[in-house]
Amino acid sequence: MKTEIKVTLSSENATLLLGETIGANLQPGMILGLRGGLGAGKTTLTRGVAAGMNLDPRMVTSPTYAIAQTYEGSGITALCHCDLYRLGGEDDFEQTGIDELMEGAVTVVEWPEALPLQLREQEGYHEVIMTMAPASDDGRQVSIVSSSTAWLQMLRAGMAKHFQGDILC
Repeated sequence: MKTEIKVTLSSENATLLLGETIGANLQPGMILGLRGGLGAGKTTLTRGVAAGMNLDPRMVTSPTYAIAQTYEGSGITALCHCDLYRLGGEDDFEQTGIDELMEGAVTVVEWPEALPLQLREQEGYHEVIMTMAPASDDGRQVSIVSSSTAWLQMLRAGMAKHFQGDILC
């Protein structure tokens, strides 16, 4: 059964803070799928994830043309950042060799629909769904969905210091 956390992000900084909190709660082998339209903040969130993993967030760029990029720092866990927008589906994914980059890394996948179903159904898969908030240029409605209630509880505890109601400031 999947459970979720819903939050409104009021700014780009809030998106970075959420990503940082998520990054601090990810372990090697976990996959974070990011869904949202163009400009929803997926790469910004990934920069925050990198910061939460003690990696330099300035290294993170959109991997649209490279499809996948790996970031390593002084820590033991690498960040594999994928953008599967241009892939046609699971068959295309199998041919990229990205699965080898994912081994032992924390993986963030923009446009996760092209991920093989068995990866999206594994226990370490979590998903962030980002949509533009109505009547706001910078606001984002975000749902974080996971089958792991324990992981969501850890995440919620980490997010609590940034909350004012349901708004991440």
